[in-house]
Amino acid sequence: MQGQEVCNYTVILTKEKDGDDHAFCPLFQGCHSQGDTFEEAIANITEIVKLYIEILLMDNQPIFKKMFDKFSVNIITLSPIPSQLK
Repeated sequence: MQGQEVCNYTVILTKEKDGDDHAFCPLFQGCHSQGDTFEEAIANITEIVKLYIEILLMDNQPIFKKMFDKFSVNIITLSPIPSQLK
C-alpha cells in the first residue's frame, strides 16, 4: 500500500524464568502479552496494541501518535542478554 504512513511503537521483550517470552508496550499501560517464542509474543503484543488503539479511537480518547491504516511494531530485545554483558 503505497503512500501510507506507519507508526512505530516500542515493544520490550524479556525472557521469563519459566521460559515464556513477555512483551509489553510502555507507551500504553496495560498492553502486555506473552508467548512460547519471541515471534509469538511479538504477534500477540501487535494485536493487543492494535485493539487498544481501536478502543481509544472509539471512545474518542487521545492517543500519543496518530494511527494510520498500516501498523508496525518497533522491537527492542532485552533478553537473553549477550554473555559479554553479564
